[in-house]
Amino acid sequence: MDGAFLFRYADDGSLPLRPGETAAQVLAQRRDLELHEYYQDIESHTFATTFVPVDVATAEAWRIYNRGGALSADEQQRMGTLKAEVERHIREVMTSGASHAVGASHGAFVRLSTRSPKDALENSPALRKRATDLLRERLRRANLDRLTGDSLANAKLVAVQEVTSELLSVRSADEAFELLSMSSRCVSDLVRMLTHRDDLPTWDLHLIVRRFVPLPPESEFRCFVHERALTAISQYFALSYFPQLPAMREALLQRIATFVTARIPEIKLDSYIIDVAVAVPGLAPAAPATDDNDDDGDDDGDREASPAVPPSLAESTAAAVTVAPCSRGADVAAAGDLAQTATYVIELNPFHPTTGACLFDWERDAALLREGPVDLRLVESPQPHIDAYLQPFHALLDDAVARPPGMDSTAWTQPASKKCQVQ
Repeated sequence: MDGAFLFRYADDGSLPLRPGETAAQVLAQRRDLELHEYYQDIESHTFATTFVPVDVATAEAWRIYNRGGALSADEQQRMGTLKAEVERHIREVMTSGASHAVGASHGAFVRLSTRSPKDALENSPALRKRATDLLRERLRRANLDRLTGDSLANAKLVAVQEVTSELLSVRSADEAFELLSMSSRCVSDLVRMLTHRDDLPTWDLHLIVRRFVPLPPESEFRCFVHERALTAISQYFALSYFPQLPAMREALLQRIATFVTARIPEIKLDSYIIDVAVAVPGLAPAAPATDDNDDDGDDDGDREASPAVPPSLAESTAAAVTVAPCSRGADVAAAGDLAQTATYVIELNPFHPTTGACLFDWERDAALLREGPVDLRLVESPQPHIDAYLQPFHALLDDAVARPPGMDSTAWTQPASKKCQVQ
């Protein structure tokens, strides 16, 4: 029988270990790949970022806050101080590049030094209400009535990816902490650090604030570097089909490989995964004029210019590229800026099976990921069984596509929001 299974799991804040691994080893490896540890290595090729340190006592208060528990006077003061500091940083990143072409109207992206709150949509009715309206506009522009089968499912998937990222934009500390409290990823990471604090080399938790500017999901690529050599490249969204990418394969391969190879001497680590953003013309729909969202912050105009677009890609990037929402919680420049200023680093991740391999497989492609030769993998056609992946979003899609007459878009989001309850 032809079909697909959908597996979902919840992060309970524990620390899974493979045979022979210790908690201290795993946590030390993760520490090296937290943004504040390597930001200086990529600063000239990424986007303006600020860091807010969180000490142990404040983290304990934050954990109680996430549970909805009663805070002592000291804990209330700590949370108030933390929120005030985050508020200051949000204002700073939203205005630091006001004269830049990107502007400062997209809000800020706030995350832990470990992970982003990109899963918050699953737990927040308030976000779902906003997502319904955003998704309705995305689907309208996708002309769904012209699509059927796998192509229709693919268009819905891309729209969901855009909207999910767009929801990560915040304009205040209250919005940021509400989003973080709804994220199983962030709540669990906080619990994990507190539980294993004795296994940490040092306590070094940060909140990261970056200016938020949209980027099309087709612009993101995951690159594998092993022992200071680039070995493989994959489009980041491994289920989505972007029709223009296969035709640009050789130009993209040259451009990304040239950029990443030039970064290797600047990054102190030997093996890692580096995610980059590349200007890709074509599919990206224009963002609505009131768009105050998404993922990856932006260039503040104060860093050295990024490399020029290689000649092999110059023609394809010459056309105007409109701004579309990005795909994850980070902070990347708008597509139009990327078309003129080339390629940017989004972030680094561990060269380890706990990091998603996108279109590669850690076991099947083990030799290639360690030795090369460099290969760029792209999704070549709409994939089957995308509806299985979309299953958690069916109610959202149904409401966005065809709301029953007389039914308000908030009707299915009446239950009170429930914070992630990981202890």
